[in-house]
Amino acid sequence: METFVMQSQARQLLHNKFVLVLGGSVQRSMYKDLVLLLQRDKFLTLPQLKSKGEFSFEQDRLVEGGRLGPLTNGTGYREVRQYSSDHHLLRFYFLTRIYSPYMESILEDLREGLKPDVVIVSSCVWDITR
Repeated sequence: METFVMQSQARQLLHNKFVLVLGGSVQRSMYKDLVLLLQRDKFLTLPQLKSKGEFSFEQDRLVEGGRLGPLTNGTGYREVRQYSSDHHLLRFYFLTRIYSPYMESILEDLREGLKPDVVIVSSCVWDITR
């Protein structure tokens, strides 16, 4: 399989950028692909794609949830991952709903802390009964 974006291009495009990824398992895979691509010209393997909640993936770290908490398939599942290098910062939040008290806490953290340069949000369910 030919890589469309090479490591050097990804590193240059995301140089000194904070990329925030919010979403479900598809977005987790995209986050992991970016982490891997920033380090070498490769994409996820099938076992890497299927893995969730691990303590570390390609020099990132599990910040919250995952194996630090209960590994469930329910709406209360949490997984926050972060990869940082001298010139890159990527953070991933696993969401089961686009808007919830958990999402409010994420937004509050962003208001008070470092502001992302790029935000990727997708595949979230919004509970219209709230």
